[in-house]
Amino acid sequence: MHDWLRDNFLFLVLVDLCVVAFAAQYLWLRKMKFARLPWRTWILAAGVLGYGWHQSEQAGIRERHHLQSVMQDFARLYGDEMEVRGHWKLSNEVATNDPLYLALIETEKTWENMNPDVSDIYTLRKRPDGKNVFIVDSETDYNHNGKYDEEREQRTPVGEVYDKADEGLEQAFRGEANFEFKPITDRWGTWVSAFVPLHDPAGRVEGVLGVDFDAHEFAAIIANAQLRVMGLLTVVLLVLLGSGTLNSLLRAQIAERKQTEESLRLLGSAVEQSKESILITDAQLDLPGPRIVFVNPAFTQMTGYTAGEIIGKTPRILQGPNTDRAVRERLRQTLARGEAFHAEAINYRKDGTEFAIEWDIAPIRNARGTLTHFVSIQRDMTGRKRLEEQLMQSQKLESVGKLAGGVAHEFNNIMTLVIGHSELLLNDLPAQDRLYHSAQAIRKAADRVATLTRQLLAYGRRQLLRPGRLDLNQTLGHMEGMFRHLLGSGVEIIIQPAADLHIVHADAGQLEQVIMNMVLNAHDAMPNGGKLILETRNVTIGGENTELDSECLPGNYVMLAIADTGSGMSPEVKARVFEPFFSTKDVGKGTGLGLATCYGIVKQSGGHILVETEPGKGTTFKVYLPEAPSETRVSPQTDQMPSLPGGTETILLVEDDVRLLEVAATFLGQLGYRVFTANDGMDALGLLAQRGQNPVHLLCTDVVMPHLDGNELAKLMAVSHPETRVLFISGNAERAPDDAGATFLQKPFPLSALAHKVREVLDAGK
Repeated sequence: MHDWLRDNFLFLVLVDLCVVAFAAQYLWLRKMKFARLPWRTWILAAGVLGYGWHQSEQAGIRERHHLQSVMQDFARLYGDEMEVRGHWKLSNEVATNDPLYLALIETEKTWENMNPDVSDIYTLRKRPDGKNVFIVDSETDYNHNGKYDEEREQRTPVGEVYDKADEGLEQAFRGEANFEFKPITDRWGTWVSAFVPLHDPAGRVEGVLGVDFDAHEFAAIIANAQLRVMGLLTVVLLVLLGSGTLNSLLRAQIAERKQTEESLRLLGSAVEQSKESILITDAQLDLPGPRIVFVNPAFTQMTGYTAGEIIGKTPRILQGPNTDRAVRERLRQTLARGEAFHAEAINYRKDGTEFAIEWDIAPIRNARGTLTHFVSIQRDMTGRKRLEEQLMQSQKLESVGKLAGGVAHEFNNIMTLVIGHSELLLNDLPAQDRLYHSAQAIRKAADRVATLTRQLLAYGRRQLLRPGRLDLNQTLGHMEGMFRHLLGSGVEIIIQPAADLHIVHADAGQLEQVIMNMVLNAHDAMPNGGKLILETRNVTIGGENTELDSECLPGNYVMLAIADTGSGMSPEVKARVFEPFFSTKDVGKGTGLGLATCYGIVKQSGGHILVETEPGKGTTFKVYLPEAPSETRVSPQTDQMPSLPGGTETILLVEDDVRLLEVAATFLGQLGYRVFTANDGMDALGLLAQRGQNPVHLLCTDVVMPHLDGNELAKLMAVSHPETRVLFISGNAERAPDDAGATFLQKPFPLSALAHKVREVLDAGK
């Protein structure tokens, strides 16, 4: 089996290659969805492979017989010469310097050089004991003089016994020349040998001549003969399978091309149906520039140009005076480098109107990498730009509102001190005193600052609201008489209330302030008279509604629209209309806080306010307020009492502003109360610990304090002094009491308001 595998190695390799090719056809190509070779091709290939194997075997046999014949003929010719030269004259123990011995060695060398395939020539004889001995060997160690030659490799000394009894050698001793094809391995290598008998003059066999050939070279010669046949067979198989595979691949390419054509058809259909504008130009960059070769219907819808009107022209037809030159220059440089381009720009429609676009242009190259076209995708960004501007305006107003609210909060504490001290002065001074009038002026100025502070808090959405369920139709009905009185007969007032109007959740007083501010602004915009329309309507925001800005959450709203026929506003004025202290009125004729206050109140109520206006076409303010839940808690409202009530109860007054603490404590002490003061919540707890179980009738505390705020202090006192009533004071509506039903007094406040509120809370506990 081993010999068969060795002798048919090339054939097996070829078979393996065919198996691999078959597997590739029916596994890889099938997986890749390529067409497979037909079975008849593989059957034909198998037949060619079998025929080739047979011819390869025959070529090996022929080459083997040829080599055998050559080797045997060579051995016979040399054997005849050895007989003629007198080989039979040599004894078995011939001296190494024997002239005949040396002459025969040189003859062997000569014959060996005549045939390069011969590895060794030697002669042997039979000894009386039946063993074989070497007589002459071409690989002997001795030179012409019978001396040892150190430069030669030591091989076979004269007279060496050759114990191995090969069948071919024994057959030659019996007088029969033969060729031993089966390789023989000895200590010098592996050989195939030819043996011929040597005869003396009497015709007797006196020795044997052996000629060795390298078995590997012999096998290689045979293998080369087979390889030539295998090579031809391989070429035939490659042509057969290659042509079949090529045919299969061509069929696959045809199928792929059909699929590509179908994909291109679908792609073309997608481009035609795309909602984005697609434009393709050639790659000619020299003036006047690339020519348009294709536009899709979306391009026509966006620009107004049909394909017939635009193809053959350059995209410059879409540009105009407001198209950024820097963008056009960057576009030209980018396309000249063959790179993709992205930018935003202003383009013009066929009717001349501007529109903002987002531009993406990509180069198209052919299979050789040559730039052939540019494809441009244009998106109309007008709507998004408008939303971005609205968002920026909203963020701007939000930032200004936070600043205004923060400033107003700081004013609260200061103005509470001013109001308190002025009231103390007014209580202590006689009405005829000159200082009394100064204190009155301070009090009035403080009231004006307090009003301004409340407006700033409203704009910053930091004022305290007391919202309740409110019907806007009823509110407008109650205010109609006031409108007619303020606006006069020159302005026609039209109120259009919606039927079944939803209820909103808002502070009635603050909402009336919003309406009044916008009505007064409308009156100022119509100095020569006009028409004022107030309309209510139920509105659902969501889905495709884009009227409101991006801050508006989906849901049900009530819209109040206040429209006038006045002078309107420019875009620049419209952009700043809700900014605090911005006014178009003359100096001294407005604070610039009216619309800013409206903006803050509406936003704090969870609503939204928009303005629509154009110069000469009037202005419309639209207020959107969310629909109220089915049940909304209404905070209690109390009226101030006409006089300053007092009492004798114990009050714990906690305020981190020392000056305000002193004023309030002094005033409450004057009203008869027993007042204990603390600068923060921790001081208050220490004071309570000192008093032990002595009753505290009222805790009057600021909400925002260091260490321990008013909310936490009230919770702790509810445990240790459950009978104690609580009145919260704060100038920051964002930090109102945790308990929505708690009594609250917002800064700045007059001391009279403090007196009434303290008495109200104490009496509520009785």
